[in-house]
Amino acid sequence: AQVSVPLMKEGGHMMFIGAYIDHLILPKFAAYAAAKAGLEPLIGILAKEHRRHKFTVVHPGAVATPFWNNAPFSLPKNAKQPIAVAEAILARWESGETGKLDL
Repeated sequence: AQVSVPLMKEGGHMMFIGAYIDHLILPKFAAYAAAKAGLEPLIGILAKEHRRHKFTVVHPGAVATPFWNNAPFSLPKNAKQPIAVAEAILARWESGETGKLDL
């Protein structure tokens, strides 16, 4: 992200997607979960360092994707469809709002 910021146009909006597992304790997912859990502090720092740009982290919750086919647990009943998540992300981008987006 740090390397990409200088390439952004002024007022550009960088969006990061969190993961359902960022708060779960799952064997073999340590690096992935840690990386996703670090997104909120990352956008906070980026926003302070690069005030002419916008930064958002999206926490979609569980999303019905092929990930769940091999997951060690079943898809939650309240899982969102990918199109609903995409529409929410687009709406956030169009609104110009920044920060955390919980879906």
